[in-house]
Amino acid sequence: MSRAKDKTSDISFLTERVRYLEEANRSYLAIIDMLATSGEFQATLNHQKSRETMFMAAAAQLSRLLPFKGMGFMECRNDGSFELAACDPASSREALLKDVDAVIRDGTFAWSLNRNQSIVVPSHCSDSTLILHVIATQSRIRGMFVGHLPHEEKSIDSPSLNALSIILLTTAYAMESGSLYAILRKNLTNLEQEIEERTAELRNSEQRAADILNLLPDTTFAIDLDGRIILWNRTAEEFTGAKAEEMLGKGNFEYSLPFYGVRRPILIDMVLDHDSDISRLYPYVKRENGMVVGESTVRIPNRREAHVLGIAAPLYDSAGNITGAI
Repeated sequence: MSRAKDKTSDISFLTERVRYLEEANRSYLAIIDMLATSGEFQATLNHQKSRETMFMAAAAQLSRLLPFKGMGFMECRNDGSFELAACDPASSREALLKDVDAVIRDGTFAWSLNRNQSIVVPSHCSDSTLILHVIATQSRIRGMFVGHLPHEEKSIDSPSLNALSIILLTTAYAMESGSLYAILRKNLTNLEQEIEERTAELRNSEQRAADILNLLPDTTFAIDLDGRIILWNRTAEEFTGAKAEEMLGKGNFEYSLPFYGVRRPILIDMVLDHDSDISRLYPYVKRENGMVVGESTVRIPNRREAHVLGIAAPLYDSAGNITGAI
């Protein structure tokens, strides 16, 4: 009789041992499978735009690890409150919120925030096991994971819990990267908008300046550092007979032709070439405060000779560099 009891006891022990090893084997296979797809999971997180899609990607990974009846992701708001941002399946929402309210009241939720590991407690509202795990990086808390497991899963092996921690840590850093990218995108958008506004203001300012110069009663033109004509106002057109569209962009002393009939340096060139002997071409020349004042006789086509007083000055950019002369 005693031997029969011993055999029965041995059979029960072996049966229990086999069951345990089968469960452990399934668990390790699930972990191996999860690790094998971790690169794909990371890539999926990096391509997600919203918190909800990040959470659902994490839920899909966690469901391969443990047989959750329901999973929820509480997102931490800027004011320190938590909001259920996603749950899987959607029908588990009410039960998860009830358990969250219960663990907030008894202090388990707050205690879990300071523990970077799974907290396993009985569910307050169903025949389930509740898992809490903070979703956090080194810099800040991003949220809290809550999950319901079948009651018979109340004893969970350490490798599975460690794998769960890895998944949620990866999710936390993906959330942090997403937040930083969102800030960067916002700043870039604001910067682009500001650049567009400043560019439009600059164009308007340049247009206003061009309009003012164009309407001046004095013959006015300007050149860049290469001697190309960048301004030829309306009075210059009327005085010389040369149209702006014919003059703009031209170099090689094109601007001297309407006045003297030949290509040669004139008063405006003295602003950019201080060492030249252009002054000998003028009966009177004076330099004053960076400007050059001179008198000369010009021969305008189809007109008589005219005695003119010319004033030339440098043009500057916003940095104070000379960009041409006028």
